[in-house]
Amino acid sequence: MVHEYMPLVDIGCSKHLRFFLCSLYAPICSALDTPIPPCRTICLEVRQKCLPVLQKFNFSWPDALDCSGLPLREVSALCVEPPNITTPSFTQEPGAPFRPLYPFDTPPPLTPQETPKVACPPRQTWVAGRGGGVCSPICDQDVLFRRADKHFAEVWMLVWAGLCFVSTLFTVLTFWLEPARFRYPERPIICLSLCYLLYCLAYLSRLVVPLEVLSCEVSQSGVSHLAVEGLQSSGCIITFILQYYFGMASGIWWMVLTLTWFLSAGKKWSPEALQAYASYFHAAAWGLPAISTILILTLKQVDGDELVGLCYVGNVHQWAHMSFVVAPLSSVLAIGTLFIAFGFSIPSVEIFMLKVFMSLVVGITTGMWIWSSKTVLLWQKFFKGVCGHHQALRKKDGHIYHPPNQIVNIIKKTDGQHQNLQGSRMQQPLSQQSADLPQFPVRLQGPTTIHLSQV
Repeated sequence: MVHEYMPLVDIGCSKHLRFFLCSLYAPICSALDTPIPPCRTICLEVRQKCLPVLQKFNFSWPDALDCSGLPLREVSALCVEPPNITTPSFTQEPGAPFRPLYPFDTPPPLTPQETPKVACPPRQTWVAGRGGGVCSPICDQDVLFRRADKHFAEVWMLVWAGLCFVSTLFTVLTFWLEPARFRYPERPIICLSLCYLLYCLAYLSRLVVPLEVLSCEVSQSGVSHLAVEGLQSSGCIITFILQYYFGMASGIWWMVLTLTWFLSAGKKWSPEALQAYASYFHAAAWGLPAISTILILTLKQVDGDELVGLCYVGNVHQWAHMSFVVAPLSSVLAIGTLFIAFGFSIPSVEIFMLKVFMSLVVGITTGMWIWSSKTVLLWQKFFKGVCGHHQALRKKDGHIYHPPNQIVNIIKKTDGQHQNLQGSRMQQPLSQQSADLPQFPVRLQGPTTIHLSQV
């Protein structure tokens, strides 16, 4: 779209026209989440200089360059403008019938400013929201990932989610049939299974619910895009709650399991003593994730994931992912590991085996970098070459060569069959009568003594 205004740039009606167009359609990169538009001052200056040129050719000022949607520098709005720009004079000049919408001699309007029209990268659309707005990928478009990657991710998560669903459902049903069998410290395993049973439902929902319902929203312009705030789509909210709430709850229940193990194995608490604190365990495991979930929804930090097609927290803002996902799970993992370590009253073989495993697992995982179809084809080619070379040594000119030990055995067997037969020895060359005898890869020259079993 910038090329449409190149005639004005070539004419040179304003020295700031090129800077204004570039800052409007290609905003500068910054650490902020929203692009920085040009100030209204430079827009008014360019309009005052270039509008008379357009009017000479019976053109009006383009709507895409409307200055009313740009922020004012005087109201502490973040915008860009070239250095040493002079405020344009708005006195009436001959041949320039122009009056600005908001002159500087009057207070700025009290109504909220419109969202500036910012050019987004291809296959993305501008979405007004927190911080002014953001460019969001359009649904059913391949922006960050290829179509093949999305298909593989869908199959991958559905397979593992299905296995998780079957395993956890069997555990929960077993507890439902005989609740008294599972006492503390094993009881948190049931709650942990229940959390994962509901957690994997978010992934399995991809089988029956379209992608547009689970992770997409519709902007004011009618374009379907990945959820930015996640509050407009009920499917996005449901998948977020299933993943985040029950995912965090499962982490806390795992920590409770390690705590009960520590109290039972290390401190010798009885199941009845642990049962007395069950209400506190439930309050912490179900209450803390609920508070965190409500806080995320209040801050509007739920957004869509292009790869898996579900909503979660921190897909757009890394600080939200670090604050609400990484930090809580890291704390739970550290505390639970300490409980496990202190839960053993005597040295355990499992601890030493874990030490050996952790010292070697890095070397094992390095082999994953070569796990590919090319590696399989390479080894197939290698084994085919080895087998083909071995067969070539055994075959030559249509004859089958036996190892020396096999030749000796065949000769002994043939001689044994004729030891008790009365016959005559005769000197004759190799003839048709010896065709029934075993043939060996040797060339017979001259007369040969042959024992004949039949004449």
